Amino acid sequence: MDRLVCFALFTLNSTISKTRAYKNAMKQGISNFTRNACNLAWLALMIATGIGWWFGQSGHQSVQGINGSTSVAITGVIVTAMIKVWIVGVQFMELRSAPRWLRHGFDAWVVGICSALVIISTQQ
Repeated sequence: MDRLVCFALFTLNSTISKTRAYKNAMKQGISNFTRNACNLAWLALMIATGIGWWFGQSGHQSVQGINGSTSVAITGVIVTAMIKVWIVGVQFMELRSAPRWLRHGFDAWVVGICSALVIISTQQ
């Protein structure tokens, strides 16, 4: 019986401390969210995903005969995807703290691949 009481008290105590931590975090608001670079990268990726989806939808509508240009939609999707690749590379693969030649090499790769894909996809 003592073990059950100890377990119940331990669980109750950890729940109360988690609730206090949650309330304190909510009091501090969004300022803590934006202080973390990973959170900002995640937010930028979500926004870029929405923009890419919008470009995809506009391309789908232009194929169906509604106004819009398919090549603009394709270019928008590719550029948005490459921006997301760059954000992931810099933030989550830690290229921000990598040697200068590696960072610039990655930047050049992103621009080169993006340019090649846009040129290939818009040729008709």
